[in-house]
Amino acid sequence: MSESTVTVRGNVTADPQVKHGKESGVPFTVFGIAENRSRRDANGDIIHLGTSFFEVIAFRALGHNTAESLGKGDPVVVHGRLQINDWESGERSGTTAQIDAFAIGPDLTFGTSEFTKRKRSQPTSQDRVSVEVGGVPVSVTADGEIVDEAGSADSPGARMAG
Repeated sequence: MSESTVTVRGNVTADPQVKHGKESGVPFTVFGIAENRSRRDANGDIIHLGTSFFEVIAFRALGHNTAESLGKGDPVVVHGRLQINDWESGERSGTTAQIDAFAIGPDLTFGTSEFTKRKRSQPTSQDRVSVEVGGVPVSVTADGEIVDEAGSADSPGARMAG
């Protein structure tokens, strides 16, 4: 099964909003971007060709960092899985282009940025899965680290065998 991935440059249309999954409780961030298309004509004048709007959704750490880093009007580059969704609401209907983001960053064409690496926080219940290994229940983080009852990783480099 193939999936369509896209990379889009644009500006954030509104401050990102942090939400939680209805059933899972998994945190995610949603925001819109507008991509303006233009070109130069033979005289060197810029011709505006229209604007495309995308809804971006980012989960877990990417969503958290996005919500803390971006605001309305910021130039961004988003890379992720493209999904086209049709919707209806009463007499209105339409289509939404949504990007399930793999990576989000500032568009440095328009300015500079300073990167601050986050220290890894203690995993939360949304960041791990409970499984049984040899009849023993264990928790595994999204990175595959086995976590003991107290919430600390076993030995460095402890990974689930895939």
